[in-house]
Amino acid sequence: MTKPLSKEQISHLLFTADPMNTCCKENDGFDEYDKVAEDILATLNEGDTLENAVSQTLWIWFGEDLATAEKVEQVIQALAPLSTGGAGQG
Repeated sequence: MTKPLSKEQISHLLFTADPMNTCCKENDGFDEYDKVAEDILATLNEGDTLENAVSQTLWIWFGEDLATAEKVEQVIQALAPLSTGGAGQG
């Protein structure tokens, strides 16, 4: 049985990838994506798909001009190691 996704896992992968170019790694902003991760996880737990959860969350946090399809795809790729964990199921 696979453990469900955690906010910490999502935030860590977003911090590592820094898809929105916040320079969090350079500035040691380890919690830069915590709230974003929390919102992605909440949307997944409501049963939405990873793609929808990511795109909606990024649009809310960064606006549609910055949260382009390319950025959404970067986040989905960054979260790929976790996507087999059954997010949004249950």
